[in-house]
Amino acid sequence: MKRRDFLRNMAAIGSGAALAKTAPSLLFGEGVNATNLHLSLLTDQPATAIVELESLVQRLNLTQQPLEFSEYRLTGRHMSDLLLVDGSQIIDYKNLNGVTPSLLQTAAKRLRLPRPVDNPTVFSIATKRPGAKAQHVNIYRGNTLVEKLALATELESHPLPGMRGEVVLNVSGGQASVSDATCKHQTCVKLGKISKPGQSLVCIPNQIRIAIAGENAFGIDTLAF
Repeated sequence: MKRRDFLRNMAAIGSGAALAKTAPSLLFGEGVNATNLHLSLLTDQPATAIVELESLVQRLNLTQQPLEFSEYRLTGRHMSDLLLVDGSQIIDYKNLNGVTPSLLQTAAKRLRLPRPVDNPTVFSIATKRPGAKAQHVNIYRGNTLVEKLALATELESHPLPGMRGEVVLNVSGGQASVSDATCKHQTCVKLGKISKPGQSLVCIPNQIRIAIAGENAFGIDTLAF
């Protein structure tokens, strides 16, 4: 089976069943929700990236989760990196200890992250939220929710103060995007629009994360990452 097929087929495996025998607290550390993850990778080594992503999916015990996998190309120069968001928290693999940061550090070393690259590929793996309907745009600074907006609103050039500068948010037609940011590589701008529960845009230098949240058929808010 091709490695991309393996990753795409994860969406068809399981139906939100509990993780297999390893306890999430042992795998990720206390307080981490193993059913609410988003892993993004920006790299100029797509073949190696697929191998590393497959390994991470298996070693993080995600093969029994319904997952979504996507990939697309960006043009221009960007900063390659690996990002794991758990619930409302960004896992800083560069400065944390533990099983999960160690796995991410190994993948980052093999892919020589972070570094500037030209015309990279963006890979995304996220846990699915069956039946969730997009409702809100949640805005986090660091790991703190600082603002919540209705996705149905029309909002142009909404400034979001970050750790080092500012991110400018637009919300229109049920989609959210970043139109400008005071960061060098502008990756958060170039990633385009998001509209589905679980999707997010992250400006790492400013520690700003814009995440789509929703409500499922039972009226329960889905946690955006």
